[in-house]
Amino acid sequence: MPATYLQLSDNVEFVLDQDAAASLTRFDTPWLVKDCVWDEKLIKKAVIWLSNRVGKPILKLTEENYNNHGMAHWRQRKALYMI
Repeated sequence: MPATYLQLSDNVEFVLDQDAAASLTRFDTPWLVKDCVWDEKLIKKAVIWLSNRVGKPILKLTEENYNNHGMAHWRQRKALYMI
């Protein structure tokens, strides 16, 4: 049974150790599933991940790359600080 169905039940408890949970999207790439608190460490991780994902050097990443991979919110907030 897919875990998605189990998440909807009130009678299910998931117990994972940190190593097992590290591969889950919400821990590995949390910006894909929710808004994040963007600290320096998470920003670096996300930008490196995006660069690898789209096969481009970091300095060649476009606004569209960020927007299409769950980082639009961070980019918008960053732009506000730059003004």
